[in-house]
Amino acid sequence: ELATGMLRIDAVLVLERDVYPLIPKEHLQLPVKLSQNPNIPQFLSPQGCQISIVGNDRNECLLVYYKGFSKDQLVPFIAEYNLKTTQLKPLWAPHGLHNLLPIATRCCINEDRTLLGFDGTGKGKDQLQAPPSPAKSVEEEGPEIDLYESYISELIDDEGACYSLMNKRTPQPQHLHFLQGQGKGSSSFVYIYFNQSSKKYMAELFSIYTQKHTSGAVKVSAKPQFKFRICNRLYWYEWDTKREYLYLLERRKTEQQIITNSRKLACYLTCYMFQDRKPVLNARYPIDIQAQVGATALVDDDLKVLRFNVDDSQQNPAICLCQQHAYVAGSRSIAITIFIFHHDLQLDFSIPFAESVPAETIAKTKVFFEVNGSRMMIYVPGHYLQLLECGLERPPHLGLILSGPEFATAIRGYEGNQLPCLESLDLKKPLAQSSRGFVMMDRRQGVIFEYTFNHERILKMLDAKDPELAQQALWIACNTGDHELIGQVVLQMCMKNPLLVTSDFLKEYLIGAPHVEFLKELRKKPKGEKQSTSSGSSTPTPVEPAVIMRLSNILPSSASEPLLSDGVKYIRNQEFRTTSIGLKSPPTPRIGSDSKKKSSISMASLDWNLPMDDIVPTPSVFRRLVTNMNKWFGLPDTNQAAPVDEEQWFDSVKPQIVGALTKHMFDLVSKDLKVAKSECYQWATEYRSLQGRFGHQLYQLILQGSQEHDESILFHLLSHLYSSLEELMYPMPKTFHDKYAALGYRCLPRQVFLQYLERQIFTLSPEFVLQALSTPQPYEDDSFFRYQLLSAIPEPEALEIMRKLQMDEDYIVEHALSYEQDKNYNVDMENVEDAEFLPLGVYLEALQSKHLFSDEDISFISAVERGAFLKTLKLNNIPL
Repeated sequence: ELATGMLRIDAVLVLERDVYPLIPKEHLQLPVKLSQNPNIPQFLSPQGCQISIVGNDRNECLLVYYKGFSKDQLVPFIAEYNLKTTQLKPLWAPHGLHNLLPIATRCCINEDRTLLGFDGTGKGKDQLQAPPSPAKSVEEEGPEIDLYESYISELIDDEGACYSLMNKRTPQPQHLHFLQGQGKGSSSFVYIYFNQSSKKYMAELFSIYTQKHTSGAVKVSAKPQFKFRICNRLYWYEWDTKREYLYLLERRKTEQQIITNSRKLACYLTCYMFQDRKPVLNARYPIDIQAQVGATALVDDDLKVLRFNVDDSQQNPAICLCQQHAYVAGSRSIAITIFIFHHDLQLDFSIPFAESVPAETIAKTKVFFEVNGSRMMIYVPGHYLQLLECGLERPPHLGLILSGPEFATAIRGYEGNQLPCLESLDLKKPLAQSSRGFVMMDRRQGVIFEYTFNHERILKMLDAKDPELAQQALWIACNTGDHELIGQVVLQMCMKNPLLVTSDFLKEYLIGAPHVEFLKELRKKPKGEKQSTSSGSSTPTPVEPAVIMRLSNILPSSASEPLLSDGVKYIRNQEFRTTSIGLKSPPTPRIGSDSKKKSSISMASLDWNLPMDDIVPTPSVFRRLVTNMNKWFGLPDTNQAAPVDEEQWFDSVKPQIVGALTKHMFDLVSKDLKVAKSECYQWATEYRSLQGRFGHQLYQLILQGSQEHDESILFHLLSHLYSSLEELMYPMPKTFHDKYAALGYRCLPRQVFLQYLERQIFTLSPEFVLQALSTPQPYEDDSFFRYQLLSAIPEPEALEIMRKLQMDEDYIVEHALSYEQDKNYNVDMENVEDAEFLPLGVYLEALQSKHLFSDEDISFISAVERGAFLKTLKLNNIPL
């Protein structure tokens, strides 16, 4: 382990430690004529052989460059290091070809592993300049400059030919990249070069053909053939080896400029993918980029493309362009611009450095940008760490910002103020056993790092007693997928800072944890899930990565405040300025992406498009009164009880939620990925179950973390939990209502408790009502309060309690007669002349004069009338 801050970083592969010992000894041993000198080491050291990483392929292999001896001459070697088997296999050496540029900077290999492509560099004279005059000496010709040349070599021992693509060395870099999956006998490659006649960089697609000879060797049968010009005004490019995406920063005319025949050119970020040996446009965004352009016509600024989805068929790929501006002399910061195209947002800010950091260190610093789940990690070792939320699932927000070596992990092993030059390395599996980390690489030093988030530092963030920082800690914990860490964050907040727990904090858990677990379960399904076919046999039903990526869109918006399209934010004197990129066709809106709302939006944001009559509503207090009195006096029952869920939570609207989720998932994946609706229904059911499960787990964590607090603190926490569950439309834990109502009964004033009950926030159980009515209270004779408790539970249990406590229907009739206290009624006495009991007739006429009754209200009035009549007969000993 190299360092521990917010990131726990491990050097899992060091060329000097792990690869250098595997180099054949004959390559490192000095020739006899040199080894006779006792003052010279007998073998080349790691520094002497200049071992470095020059490339990687999609098969978890690294291409390693080193210098060694062949036939008593020091020559460059290219070898292949397998990350899985940890074996080193030499691939190529020049074998007597002395006219090659001495250093290979980038290498690639075709899928058949018969051809090697590499870019060479070295010092020399510019071959494209006019030949020097005979009268001029060598000194007058000027100093040597950096020259570049690209080669393709046959991988045949001791006889492989090597071909130069341009047959010229140029002061402008050249690059080539092989495409994979082209089949036997031919390979295609993308060639980036500077066209001397047009004075522009170009990107072109070539094919090269090979033939297998009788000796078994595969050789090049013809020179590379031009197939397609991809771009003819290139300013910058990036090649994604694993997915074979080509990102270009290019100049081209807009449609309007073509129509008006304008000579002006607009700048675009363009993404190509390759299908059937042809480039296919995947995305193109206009961009107004402010960058310094060097003499080679390439942008000098460091640029990096981050892609948050790998679904080729998706119309709106989630792409960000990260720009580290060229250093301005004397500045104490590094200017950064991030273009978030899928949210039409441009973010400008600067990374500050402490006064103790030398200016030359700042000038050489390379900021590391990396995709980390739905976040972008912006990292300068030992100085700055930011986790910017800018994925597909949520509106973008600044996320977590940390500075200093305590949190922004410093990587040890670098001399003085030197900082590592990091770049991402996308691998299928982690290098270290039992590791779930992300990978980054320092080519210059030949080191591959794996990093994970340090659990201790995440928990230490809670010591700041800042609700927003606590929410960020929970956000990071949820994205790690470590449920033990998630539980520790919630427990620590409930134990140490319960009054700082907010609804947004709890919603961060309720939103993030089920979503991460859902995607995790989907990735596990291909290993063991079976599905019966129409013939009755069982076949594996793998969930495609593209499907999983589409389903990530079901995540609602975060509880954190999103970034607006135009504004300025200040965080600890650091300015963040946002503007709109100005895309003509804004990206498709995501679920819950309303930037005007700070709170989370979950199932309510879905298009239900379903009949709502099937939902069983919870009766209001008035309807409960009608229902109970109808039952008590033998009238018809108009309400049906909601079904009991066998899980640990109540979910009265599960069919509607699952139906809405099924429809939404089916719309996401059915058009081009051909997923059956039955599968979407299964996924929706599982997702809904996860919401209930994690809601129940959060409830248990709150109870566990509040054991040492008084009941008012627990009531505060459960109130926030209730608010979060209601807003997100999550199922309620089964024991929640009993616990919450009991705490409210003991912690709230009586009138406030009744208001909670009237608004159906509290749901009472028969056991609670029996205990409340059995316990002597100052308001023991308050019939209204007793009635409210009794009317909140089903009729059989209420009657049983009344019998146990020797109560009768007096409470119900007394409440009905005291329901309206207003004496200002206009009663038409002619309507009550025939009433059997005149006072009751006047009272009912007064009620009817003020209210327009429904059928239920009429049944209620009839029940009151009948109850009063029966009571009168009983008091006067008149038989029925």
